[in-house]
Amino acid sequence: MTTRRRTDDSAPLGVGAELKRAIGAGNRERREGLRRLSAAQSASVAGSQRNDLLPPLELIELRLDDLKLGPRRLRKLDPAHVREVANSIVRLGFSVPVLVGKGNVVINGEVAVAAARLVGLDRIPCVRVGHLSESEQRVLRLAVNRLAEKGEWDLEALKIEFSELITLDAPIEIAGFAPDEIDAIVCLDPVDGVERGPLAPKPGVAAVARRGDLYLCGRHRVLCGDAADHATLRRLMAAPASGGAMRPPGRRAALPARNRPLARLMLTDEPFNVPIAGNVTNGPHREFVMASGEMSPAEYLAFNEAWMAAVLPHLVSGGVLATFIDWRGYPTVDAAALSLS
Repeated sequence: MTTRRRTDDSAPLGVGAELKRAIGAGNRERREGLRRLSAAQSASVAGSQRNDLLPPLELIELRLDDLKLGPRRLRKLDPAHVREVANSIVRLGFSVPVLVGKGNVVINGEVAVAAARLVGLDRIPCVRVGHLSESEQRVLRLAVNRLAEKGEWDLEALKIEFSELITLDAPIEIAGFAPDEIDAIVCLDPVDGVERGPLAPKPGVAAVARRGDLYLCGRHRVLCGDAADHATLRRLMAAPASGGAMRPPGRRAALPARNRPLARLMLTDEPFNVPIAGNVTNGPHREFVMASGEMSPAEYLAFNEAWMAAVLPHLVSGGVLATFIDWRGYPTVDAAALSLS
């Protein structure tokens, strides 16, 4: 990662070009919005207006066998989409009535009808629209599908909504968002003056650090090893050594437990037990050594219990044990911590 340095008497490098691009993008967006608004207003004036803008609608319950689909299917029926809607019905109930017209023709809700069949329902709530002609029903069928696509998500508001629902342990995964989409939105942060460097090592390049290497950085110690291995942690938490030598030879005599340094905070970014390639990144990033999607829920729980049990003896009384984890792995990590309390 590279950063741009800022001094008191100079602006960030490249800020003029970035500002121009931001202003240009904003201007284009505003012009496009005004063009669409003008077109919508012109269509409203040119078209005939109804006298009954609030026509009577009837909420009824109809059998699935009595519903009729339109003359042609305008949107492809994706089995995965149907299953997602079925999952939401199972968790939240059938809460959005299907829109039907004369002759029980489905105007909007073909996927919901298929999902209702999938979960075993034989009847569903419907809203009947009886004031439209056959051609107007067909136009409404287009409108309710197409106009909903034109809305734009407010990502900042969506980030807050997701974060609050995750805190409440709400099943947001049934709302139709993929896990990587949820993660990307929750982790959405504006980056100011930072350029991304290469995130992965070049393929075929040998790593400098080897397992067991201990780096002495002044008063700090960095050890390449297994965080669940008790011997590795004892070596890391041994009495500080003087000098900055790397890979000190030989083994040091173990100190009495009462004389060993203890940590106030243990903070780690553990593997999330999800595959890296094709999931976290499409680049040539290597998989983690373990917990890279290959573990079962029970194995991942045992993995978390192991490293937590290993580091606890090296924390002061009242010390903080913390780790980064995504929303999918949080219940497992929490259960592992509770099992050791």
